[in-house]
Amino acid sequence: MWSRRRFIRLGLIAGAAGAGGITLDHVLPLAPGRAGAALSARERAILRALGRRLLVGSARGFPDPSEIGTVGFIDRFLAGAERAVQDDVHTCIQAVEHMTPLSGIGIRPFTKLDEDDQERYLDWLETSSADTPRTIFAALKSLAAMGYYRHPRTWALIGYSGPVAPRGWDVYGGRRPSPRLSRASKGALETDVVVIGTGAGGMMMAAEIASAGKTVIALEEGEHLDHRDFSQREEEMVAALFQERGGRATEDLSVRIMQGRGVGGSTVHNTNLCKRAPAEILDQWESELRLDGLGARAMSADYAAVERELGVVPIPADQVNRNNAILRDGARALGWRTARLSHNRQGCIGSGFCNLGCPFDAKQNGLKVLLPRALAGGARVLPGAKAERILFRGSRATGVVATVLDARGSRRGMLEIRARAVCLAGSAIGSAEVALRSALPDPHGHVGRHLHIHPAVAVAGIFDDPVEGWTGIPQSIECTEHLDFTPGARDRTWLIPAFAHPIATATLTPGAGGEHAARMRDYARTAVVAAVLHDESEGSVRIEDGRLRIGYVLDAADRKALARGVRAA
Repeated sequence: MWSRRRFIRLGLIAGAAGAGGITLDHVLPLAPGRAGAALSARERAILRALGRRLLVGSARGFPDPSEIGTVGFIDRFLAGAERAVQDDVHTCIQAVEHMTPLSGIGIRPFTKLDEDDQERYLDWLETSSADTPRTIFAALKSLAAMGYYRHPRTWALIGYSGPVAPRGWDVYGGRRPSPRLSRASKGALETDVVVIGTGAGGMMMAAEIASAGKTVIALEEGEHLDHRDFSQREEEMVAALFQERGGRATEDLSVRIMQGRGVGGSTVHNTNLCKRAPAEILDQWESELRLDGLGARAMSADYAAVERELGVVPIPADQVNRNNAILRDGARALGWRTARLSHNRQGCIGSGFCNLGCPFDAKQNGLKVLLPRALAGGARVLPGAKAERILFRGSRATGVVATVLDARGSRRGMLEIRARAVCLAGSAIGSAEVALRSALPDPHGHVGRHLHIHPAVAVAGIFDDPVEGWTGIPQSIECTEHLDFTPGARDRTWLIPAFAHPIATATLTPGAGGEHAARMRDYARTAVVAAVLHDESEGSVRIEDGRLRIGYVLDAADRKALARGVRAA
């Protein structure tokens, strides 16, 4: 049976360029014997017609999708996807072919309509007041964009320069060995401490515990990748570095959550901004939540120690790219507060692929700095181990049960680790998930509640001269003119540059056909600013039918605050 949520998740996955099965062989290999066998000949014909009308239309100079293997690429993507996703796609392809009567255009299927009627039909799908047509349009557009804008021919048309280093390139020329971590295997282990998660918090905890002379095992459900694996290709790296292959979202699918997955967590794909939590927030937590010792003054020394270890410094003025300079100059002209941000990079050449992993190994992150320290102290870090639940004896944690996963994410057994203590560091969402699955003692009913995710809306503008926002450090300037942390404040948005590589941009760019192609032709002249909300709305994490659900809806005050931020941007 077709699941609307499952199919929209597919759209999100494709929109984030999650090309399951087509990335590095040791990360997400294709299933043997299934390559290119997901779609029927009729389905491929429908997708060829749909891709042509969605992405090219009447635009001149853009190649027909069939010329660059768009449908073949989608077929390979689906061949490596879960069967449930394949089933959803089959249903949706048939739906888009035969839903034409609902649009009022006529009874002929999509592929039998003339070009004008095809465009009218796609416009109806995109702008329909009903959820299902819009969902089908967005999902198939995402798949088509992934197959089309992965290709150098389309890059040339929009002015995109593409990867700057060859695939598999080693910046150290083999002079610095970087062995792979051994994957988790089924069985039983014992240790002093189990750490769940290897991101910014978990890897730091593993390093500190090991340095203190305790035995520690850190569990990571994702893969261990390093700079040699970061291919600078959206259709490969989003699938490898993000939860749910880039498709994680709130349950109403209004907010995409780009959460890291892999050794190093989100420190691998983030833009290396090193910004302390605002003093107002820390002091509020200390006073209202009675978190003694976590106020701004008490935390200052700890922040300084972490900043020293990670090499945090202000971003040099000569590394501010044009996309960031546009925000800086515009805000200054209006008399608004701006500042240069700090980061933890060394040897950055400004390639612009921070969000897809740095092939030049310039990030001083959990993967490069903290993992070696943890291993040197004797810690074991196990990729391919998804923590399922914490074991208890009375009120004391005694270990963790984890599912062992292979490189494709398939289950390969169970691992039980007995320990004297458990450190839960799997992010706000992942930690809540494990706590709920573990029936963690919750006398006040707070587990899984109070989720904040600082949602953002991007605003784009077209300039006369090239911006090339994909090059250079992605985020180096902030505008805090409209950011007030006072509870109930009217203005609570942080303005910061944002930019996407071609696949994500094509997915998010509205319209279809010649209109869409014209907007993509302006890609190199586009500047983007995001309005990021300091939200007061609260979401939740829960387990329903065995699956993770993330609930989050902006309240009226937050919607108004975000709208004001968008107008400011």
